[in-house]
Amino acid sequence: MMEMAQTIRRGVILFLTSAGLAACSDSTEAPAPLVATELIGEWQSLEDSGYVLKFNAESYREFYGTEEVSRDNWEPVKSCDDSKLNDETGLSYGGFQIWTKESDDRICYAISDWSVDKVSFTYAGTTSRYTRID
Repeated sequence: MMEMAQTIRRGVILFLTSAGLAACSDSTEAPAPLVATELIGEWQSLEDSGYVLKFNAESYREFYGTEEVSRDNWEPVKSCDDSKLNDETGLSYGGFQIWTKESDDRICYAISDWSVDKVSFTYAGTTSRYTRID
């Protein structure tokens, strides 16, 4: 059973990486001053309707179908790259970081487009798009 869960998690990580999400280069970036309440809720992938992200104040969770495949901590950041401004989104932050344990490297997702019911994350020229479902 544990081996199956690890296989699923590896597959999701591979899917996320191929969908354009990758690690930040600077794990010491200061968090944004406000809680990212705009992201709290459930977001369904427009590329794969079985894939859902769930944000709450304490955690960032990933689901495929009805199965939870990962659960991490998260925090908003001003940007994943300090040289880029986040003015295009109209948000007080330009991305968010996730991590499982404090000793882990943090993964940073850049927010490239934003509206109340849609969000896009971009890395290395590849964009993953989501729509709010809750």
